[in-house]
Amino acid sequence: MSHATIDDELKRLAFAHYALAAAELVGAAIIVVHADLLGLATRPLSDEVLRVAGMSRWVLVAVATPVAIYLGAMAPLTLVAGRRIVQRRSLRFCIAVGRANLLFIPWGTLVSLYSSLLLSRRSVADRFHEGGV
Repeated sequence: MSHATIDDELKRLAFAHYALAAAELVGAAIIVVHADLLGLATRPLSDEVLRVAGMSRWVLVAVATPVAIYLGAMAPLTLVAGRRIVQRRSLRFCIAVGRANLLFIPWGTLVSLYSSLLLSRRSVADRFHEGGV
């Protein structure tokens, strides 16, 4: 595979990381905004609020909170990984972040698979070890 082709593939992968980071931020923001609208942070939830929202307190605490934390933590890591791909630095970090994004279904899964397939190639690893753009 030629250097130009590898560079094009890595540019696509970096763009996919940037887009995924944006989606993760939006997802985390949606959860936080809904928690605020329901008054989760400011007042105890009444049964009426939970009934109107169509969910139980267990769903908010056990599911929404860890998901928001995961998305909020992964967004900056994914953004940094995209930047590192452009710079051809930190191959192992980029692979690790790509694999951690596997849980963000469906986009994270696609980016994770694309990252794993592309970054595991010997020619791409050589390109990273050469360094620079």
